[in-house]
Amino acid sequence: MSGDPSAKWLQEASEQRVISWLREALRRLASDPPSKALPGTPLSVPVAVDALQTSCEIERSLEEALESWRALGPPEPLGRLLLVLPSNVETSGIRPLVLALIARNAVWVRPSSRRKGVLPRLIAHLEAVDPLLARAVRCVEFPREDPKWDELRPAVDAVHLFGSDEAAQALRGRGFRVIAHGSALSLAWVPRRASSFEAMELAYDVARYDQRGCLSPQALIFEEGLEIKGFVESLHEALSVLDVRFPRGAMSLEERAEEQRFRLTSVAIGSHLYEGKGHALSIEAGHRLRSSPGLRNLLVYQMPRGLFLSLVQHLGPRLKRVGTPRDAVQGLQKELNEGVEVVAFGEMQRPGLLSRMEPSLWGGWVRSLAGR
Repeated sequence: MSGDPSAKWLQEASEQRVISWLREALRRLASDPPSKALPGTPLSVPVAVDALQTSCEIERSLEEALESWRALGPPEPLGRLLLVLPSNVETSGIRPLVLALIARNAVWVRPSSRRKGVLPRLIAHLEAVDPLLARAVRCVEFPREDPKWDELRPAVDAVHLFGSDEAAQALRGRGFRVIAHGSALSLAWVPRRASSFEAMELAYDVARYDQRGCLSPQALIFEEGLEIKGFVESLHEALSVLDVRFPRGAMSLEERAEEQRFRLTSVAIGSHLYEGKGHALSIEAGHRLRSSPGLRNLLVYQMPRGLFLSLVQHLGPRLKRVGTPRDAVQGLQKELNEGVEVVAFGEMQRPGLLSRMEPSLWGGWVRSLAGR
């Protein structure tokens, strides 16, 4: 479909029609083969199928999202939004697009120029299910330096950008109002008082999306006083199972080189390195976090609880999620600031529509755009 997005029909539609429209499009997307929904993805077929299906699980919470907004007052459509999406997690745009549409906004979607990801396919399903409501969303795919951006600027009320600080700065330089969801990371934490360690659940958190996104745990931190060898070996065994069942996808030459540097550095500094067919665990000495290349290369630390809490505070909004054993979730959430969402192992890469990890993307979506 061509032309600018218009939310006229979306705003006039009943709640049930909007929910049914979104739900059916998401269900169709979840059933698509990865080659059609994610063309050119580096993910293996099992990982891509899982990415599609888990991302589309949000259809189960559509009514809950509407109930939350009713409690805040009716959503107030703000005109036209622009979603600018990253390439590292190709399904990441599903949730913000659904939130924008359920709040009755007109939306432009700009997929990554490197990999378009899944949203063009979702938009095609939205058009097939209800062409009138689908007039509220359009794709734009011109390059970052294209002068068409200047033509688009007067019609866009706000840009939600999921990408680099450089990209945000470039759009602000063109006069756009940008709400940046920039680079971030997530951590896994095992406290002494936890009664269990769900190795396979945490392994899935690491393996999903090949540890490419901001919800992927980049480091596993144990509270000081735990005997960690057995835990780490259990995780190593679980990841070895997923190396076969849930194989890692293609890697670029640059990614392979970065992974090799990471592992060689582990050996050079005396870390205890567990290597598998498609993963590595590096038990680090000391408390200073170093960077990981992702791609199922996980750092392992041990530190006092107070130091971990200080680390969380230091990371601030850069920290999106903390995964922890299921019986420790509630206690840890009370200790951390509201901007960090604590979830059980196995749930780190499965944010629902009402996830607390990004307040401007759930109940506060409309108010944050209005600058209230």
